[in-house]
Amino acid sequence: MKTDITVRKEATINTGNYSSIRPSVSLTLKDVEVDKLQKVYENLNVITAAFFLSEMNLLSEIQEDVKKHGLKQILDTLETDEMEKDFKEAIKSLHDDLFMI
Repeated sequence: MKTDITVRKEATINTGNYSSIRPSVSLTLKDVEVDKLQKVYENLNVITAAFFLSEMNLLSEIQEDVKKHGLKQILDTLETDEMEKDFKEAIKSLHDDLFMI
């Protein structure tokens, strides 16, 4: 018998002065053998914890930059062409890795 398992981590973290961040990470594995659920859960828990801490750190850094420089300046300095290029490369990489023929 098989099932799907999802491990999710999320929190609202007060960062002071009426500010907060809300990191959230969720991973799902499909068609996991029931007798392997505990081991899969333990491994997913480690992975989601690492991703969660990384997300928390990133959101905290962004929030600090916004506090220091202002949202408009942060948005004005974004390199949208580079972001779009990175986005497309990431999508292609995931597609290639997941659907290699």
